[in-house]
Amino acid sequence: MKQGLLPYRVEVVEEADAVTARGGLPLAVEAMRALGVSHAVKQNVRIRQRASGSDEVAMTEALVLLLAAGGECIDDMAVLRADHGLC
Repeated sequence: MKQGLLPYRVEVVEEADAVTARGGLPLAVEAMRALGVSHAVKQNVRIRQRASGSDEVAMTEALVLLLAAGGECIDDMAVLRADHGLC
């Protein structure tokens, strides 16, 4: 099987907390990167005021994942962060 753009692999695990119902979300990021969205964001988006923290590409990908997962507000990002199977 051909490896995609993202450096992840599917693992069979025994722990129940390492399973996610959001297994399709990495495909959204992979599609964004394959379409060149990351490059376009690097070229055209400037929202950071300091050099520390996440860059614009990471913030954009996180926002797209939040919307794809059905999030309605930025506080819903905590649900994605708490999903050990997704991390």
